[in-house]
Amino acid sequence: MKMSKRKLRLFCHLTSIYFSVLLIKNMKLFNKSSHKGFTLIELLVVIAVLGVLAAAVIAAINPVAKINSAKDSTIKSDMSQLVSALQAYYTAQPAPIYPVALSSLVPGELKVLPNQQSGNLGCVTAAGADSTNYCYTGVAGQNVAVWGALFSPTTRSFWCWDSTNAVFKTSITAVAAQTTCP
Repeated sequence: MKMSKRKLRLFCHLTSIYFSVLLIKNMKLFNKSSHKGFTLIELLVVIAVLGVLAAAVIAAINPVAKINSAKDSTIKSDMSQLVSALQAYYTAQPAPIYPVALSSLVPGELKVLPNQQSGNLGCVTAAGADSTNYCYTGVAGQNVAVWGALFSPTTRSFWCWDSTNAVFKTSITAVAAQTTCP
């Protein structure tokens, strides 16, 4: 069946009008549904709930305690390095003696002296203060003690090593001028 050009144009015109009407109807439906959303109150309630959950998670994790625990681990590791260097120095001497100051360990037993974590008490007494924040006391190179203040406990405590006992221990008082950990 053959259509005339006029009928074909009319058919195309009517088809385009039909699809235009369908498109407009769909756009109206789309516009109606796109205006739906959350109210301001609903958004504020969700934000408040998320804030409460975040606060609960932060309180449960206690990041300050974790940071202090990590700093204490660093202090204990540094102290272990210092003690190893002290013992190496002691055994390397012709007549076994400990150094007069921690700075004597560089450049032989240590490349650099470790510094205690910032924000800590460091060496709390003038007796035995060395160039680092770790405290060091000794009697004529025979008996020595090295210690540093810890962060974690609620009461200030010190991580201490002395050559008399040759063990690390925690003390609530600083060594002062003596050569053994209290």
